[in-house]
Amino acid sequence: MEAKHPDARSLINVCDCVGFVPDVTHYLYTNNMLLYFEGYIHKVNPGNTPLVMGQLLDDEPNSWSILRVKEAKMHMSAIIWVN
Repeated sequence: MEAKHPDARSLINVCDCVGFVPDVTHYLYTNNMLLYFEGYIHKVNPGNTPLVMGQLLDDEPNSWSILRVKEAKMHMSAIIWVN
């Protein structure tokens, strides 16, 4: 993952299929592509939220990025619960 990807959706999908979620999370964090975390936990694989959060904690991000992922997951849980 040395190349810069302007749109990381295909990379996220491949890494999700082969189990490289922490690796792609680290890549997205180090390349300042934080908005992709929300899309991943909403649409691609909400069950891997703990893997994303764990890698974010390992990468020592600011509290804003962790809070955004946490809020996005809480919002998704509320939608599922209501429906």
